[in-house]
Parts: sequence; structure tokens; C-alpha cells
Amino acid sequence: MHLAPIFLALAHAGARRTAAAPEVPTFKELGYASLVQPGWYGIFAAAGMKPDVVGRLNEIFVAAMRTPAVRERIARLEWRSRS
Repeated sequence: MHLAPIFLALAHAGARRTAAAPEVPTFKELGYASLVQPGWYGIFAAAGMKPDVVGRLNEIFVAAMRTPAVRERIARLEWRSRS
């Protein structure tokens, strides 16, 4: 069964083309040099969360980010991990 694409990417805001979609040009390539915005990712929790819970969640997320499987996935997506 063939499904039609949900959207058509016209450009992306990275400084260079991405391996995930090498056919999609950057806005800079299209003449919009000021539209360079690297992606940003983070983890959020509810305000007022107990410090021990925050600490434990941090340990879990850092441990996950250090696993080979997650690091390989990050590399394929061209993300940079700070953990």
C-alpha cells in the first residue's frame, strides 16, 4: 500500500543540509541567510517538582543518552548531545 506524503519540506533552518533529508535545501541556500536556526531539544518537568525526583530523572536521562543505541540514533539525526 502506498501512502501519500503528509507534507512537503521546502527548506530547513539548519546551517547545512541534513543527512536525514539531503534533498531539502537550507533557507540560506534559498537566499534567506538570516533564517539559520539550529534545533534545540530539552526535557521539561512540572514546576515545584521535588529535587530528589529531578535528580533521579536526570540520572535516568543521562544514562539513556550514554547508551550506544541512543548515541547511534543521535549521530544519524546529526544532533549533538551534551551529556
